Amino acid sequence: LALKAGKYFSYYLKGSVIPFICITDARAVIKNALQTNEQQAWDQKILKLQKIEAFEANLRLQLKAISDLKMALLRF
Repeated sequence: LALKAGKYFSYYLKGSVIPFICITDARAVIKNALQTNEQQAWDQKILKLQKIEAFEANLRLQLKAISDLKMALLRF
């Protein structure tokens, strides 16, 4: 997930209609990412990404509540 969010695969995407990545390319990218990052730094990045995802989920809930309020306002 972190590699997808970081767009590490964008260079390796193939296909004009349905983008995909070869297994060998995916393995190489993951292996390189794991080798270049220390475990502690990697854990910190994952923790930060989880916090951002939680914040994003909270914003989605707020937007849904605002949308529901708009609909309720228009109904009455």
